[in-house]
Amino acid sequence: MVRFDYENKEIIHDRKRFSLRDFKLFMLTYHEDICMDRRIKDWRFDWESILFHARKYYIVNFYLNNLKNTNPNETETKTKKNINRKRS
Repeated sequence: MVRFDYENKEIIHDRKRFSLRDFKLFMLTYHEDICMDRRIKDWRFDWESILFHARKYYIVNFYLNNLKNTNPNETETKTKKNINRKRS
């Protein structure tokens, strides 16, 4: 389950926290059409509805899965490497 913590500007997923700012930049870059549909005059974005649609279309899940796959410092990866080193 994905939660948006607006006070701390974070995405919470599987007890891990990710920057909400980075996700907003991702949305503006790759899903501009969704952002532009939720735009108010003077380039203000209704981020609550944008993030609702990001969750609805599983964009946030895609984003987080790609972050996990590309992050070499993830805990699970380190643990597996350490177990393999001990056995050999």
